[in-house]
Amino acid sequence: MTAQKILKILGEWEGFRVGTVGPAPGDPSEVWIELTAENGSGRCSGCGSLSHTVHDSTIQWIRELPVFGKTTWLMITRRRMLCPACGPKLEALTWLDPYSRFS
Repeated sequence: MTAQKILKILGEWEGFRVGTVGPAPGDPSEVWIELTAENGSGRCSGCGSLSHTVHDSTIQWIRELPVFGKTTWLMITRRRMLCPACGPKLEALTWLDPYSRFS
């Protein structure tokens, strides 16, 4: 089974594509999966409108269910979109509840 097929089974992270996948540096008991945004637009978490302008971004670590008995972390670049109606708001993600640290 290819790595892409395994990742497809693990989950669909709508709006993101899988980047680097591998063991955590210095800790082979953990797996890190890097997710990057597929495009420059995103939905405002306040009103749901589509925005094409990123205000800023930060790296967020999200704990995923274990994979093959290994602790698994998603590393995503979390974007704040500049919404014309609400101002800067976190991008709404269908697969991650607000304030969640687990997917």
